[in-house]
Amino acid sequence: MSEAAPPPRPERPPPSGASDQSSARLTRKISLAHQRRERARREPVGSLWAHVARVGTLGWLIVTPIALGALVGHLIDRAYGTGVTWALALLTLGLCAAGYFYWKVIQEERP
Repeated sequence: MSEAAPPPRPERPPPSGASDQSSARLTRKISLAHQRRERARREPVGSLWAHVARVGTLGWLIVTPIALGALVGHLIDRAYGTGVTWALALLTLGLCAAGYFYWKVIQEERP
């Protein structure tokens, strides 16, 4: 048996303004992706251990002031029988210090 020829395709309508905008948007996205890829190729990210060290350092910068504030505050409260006054005060101070240290690290890593 012979196969029938496929029906002729209708001609495409001329592009409208909306498709021009979408093609310009697509071209812009492709260009941005290419620029990001080139920047990533030029600027090496670093090794896995460098990232682990950075995360560990950041963790210590955040956890240490908070834990030390709570511990010292608890010891003062125990020595003077003041309830939890000093523990909460120094815990808050530790939170503020941790936020400041985190902010400084982020500012140093920005280009």
